[in-house]
Amino acid sequence: MNSRPKPPLLAWATLAFALFQSRGLIVAWQHSPLDRFGWLALALWLAPGGIAWAQNGPPTFARHSFSAVAAAIVLLIAGVVTELHLLDYLAVALAVAAVAPPPDRLYLWLPGAISWMPLLSWAAKGLPTGGVIALRLVIAVAAASAPFLARRRSFPAP
Repeated sequence: MNSRPKPPLLAWATLAFALFQSRGLIVAWQHSPLDRFGWLALALWLAPGGIAWAQNGPPTFARHSFSAVAAAIVLLIAGVVTELHLLDYLAVALAVAAVAPPPDRLYLWLPGAISWMPLLSWAAKGLPTGGVIALRLVIAVAAASAPFLARRRSFPAP
């Protein structure tokens, strides 16, 4: 029997509701030229957690995961009240970090969530469309590779 704690139902429910609240992303990715390929950035950003899950099974529910779920719930409530979708997108990122985080260096991976959010398009609106798409993918690849590169650079203790 595996004694590692698995993400509780509350974490999965939070992720499901955050995804439901963020359903407008699909429309943005389909119709906004600057948000195009946001779905690919999301897939790249999710890759480290998916790879770790495939190699090691479901992740353990660490202490930081409870904080991430609590913060995601607060952001979801604020997003529902204010109808500010950015808060819902941030809740998705935190909920994913709670249920399927990459194995190492969460602090390097989590900020890369901006790569799939429409906020990046708004912040980089002065760039040409191709530049925004390239920036989006570069950020996603950098965030996705950070946990693996950080692990490779770790040296064993003498």
